[in-house]
Amino acid sequence: MYSFYTDGLALIKIYKGARDIKIYSNVAKQCLFHFWAIISVSGIGVIAGYISKFNQLYFLLPNSQGVIDNFWTAFITAFVFFVYKKSHQRFEIKVTLDDSINKSSNDIPLYLFSLIEEESKKNNANETLVKAICIAENLQRPKWFRSLETIVSKFGSKGSYGIMQVQTDKPISDSESIKLAITKYFKDTKWKSKTEIDETIHNYNSSENYVSLVNEIINYIDPSENQTSQ
Repeated sequence: MYSFYTDGLALIKIYKGARDIKIYSNVAKQCLFHFWAIISVSGIGVIAGYISKFNQLYFLLPNSQGVIDNFWTAFITAFVFFVYKKSHQRFEIKVTLDDSINKSSNDIPLYLFSLIEEESKKNNANETLVKAICIAENLQRPKWFRSLETIVSKFGSKGSYGIMQVQTDKPISDSESIKLAITKYFKDTKWKSKTEIDETIHNYNSSENYVSLVNEIINYIDPSENQTSQ
C-alpha cells in the first residue's frame, strides 16, 4: 500500500505533468526507478510476511539489548556517512550533471542543431537558449521515451511531442517541434537580459529545478551567455 501510494502516485503525476512533482535530470529513468520501487518494496513485504510464518526463524530476532546496540551502531555510521557525503556532494553533482549534459548533446543529431541555428536567425531567437532547452528536453525524455509517447498518443489526443516537447493535438517530428517552439516561445529573445531569459524559461516550464537545469546547460554551451547584464 505504501509503495503504491508514494511511487505509484509519483508515476501518475509525472505522466500528467503535475508541477508539484520534482523532476530530476531524466524523466525516463525516474519513471523506471518509481516502477522498480513499487515492485521491490511490494516483493520484500510479501517475502517478509511469508518468512514470519515460520517459528523456527525466531532465533534470528535480536533481544532488547541487541536492538539498542544496533541502533547506536547504525546512527553513528549514518552520521559519519552523512558528513562525508555532504563534503563531496557538490563536486559529485556537478560532475554527474556535466556528463549528462554532454551525453544528451552528443545524442542529438547535428542536423537538428543546424535547424535551430537557421530558425533562430529567422525569428531573432536566442540560439544558445533554444539549444539548451533542446538538450534539457532530450535529457529528460530521450528518443526511446518520445517514441513511447507517440505510441501512447494513439489512445489519446493532446500531449507534448517531439524533441522540444511542445504541446500539440497530435504527434509531431523533432524538426517540427523545434520550429513550433521557436516561433511560439523564443521569437525575439536574441537580446533579452538574464532576468528576461529566466522568465522565458519559466514560461516554457515553470519548475524551478528545470530553470536551474537550463541555466546550467546555457553555461555549459557558452559561459558568457549568463553574464548578460540584468
